[in-house]
Amino acid sequence: MKKIFFIFILFLVYTSVQAQYKKASFLNKKGRTYDLGGAMGILGGGNSPTLGFYFSYGKERSDKRLFHWFDLEYKRKSSFSYNSIAKSGFGNTEKFTPVTVSGKSLSTFTYRYNLAYYLLNNGDEDKKILPFVSASLSYIGAGGTMRYTISPSSNYSSVEKGLEEKGNLGMGAGLGAGAVYRINKKIALKATAAYYFIYSLETEDNAKLPNSVFVTIPNHPALNIGFRWLLEREND
Repeated sequence: MKKIFFIFILFLVYTSVQAQYKKASFLNKKGRTYDLGGAMGILGGGNSPTLGFYFSYGKERSDKRLFHWFDLEYKRKSSFSYNSIAKSGFGNTEKFTPVTVSGKSLSTFTYRYNLAYYLLNNGDEDKKILPFVSASLSYIGAGGTMRYTISPSSNYSSVEKGLEEKGNLGMGAGLGAGAVYRINKKIALKATAAYYFIYSLETEDNAKLPNSVFVTIPNHPALNIGFRWLLEREND
């Protein structure tokens, strides 16, 4: 039920955003943007960085500092490794062994809405660098098969710290900052650094035992860098 509820809330938020996208006067005129670039998540905590790419589309106007865009992002599997205790045997033969669990996480797909504000006047064509601050909401899905090994290998009955692929079905919220570097009037480089807070909809019970699982998609900083194309139109 909780999963269905959050999907419903996400649908309502998306519908509301799309309605405002069409109605708001500062978004109805020229300034359609498209981005294509690379993405990196710095997961930490025993997880290696994860790499991928993104495509974005959005809108902005030269007489308004507020702008927004949507990200469609794919990140590849990352490697992970952590230490735990494994149990084998029963009763008088029960034995506890220090082990290392290592493997690869699942690849992730993210749909993200970003709202940002230019700190300088973006209507001034002489300004080549335009810094901005941003906030975001996102939906995260994961795909593929997670593979891992336990070393030293044996017939363990249980491992003290299990695995959680946080993000199989999840929501994210982020705060960040970035900059647009204008190469010319139509083409620019855009870099966005952000910190994302991830909430899994599928593993609510694990929140009661935060040390019982190893999270392969934790809260983390990330960096996106790519090319941005600005298509200006008098009327959309």
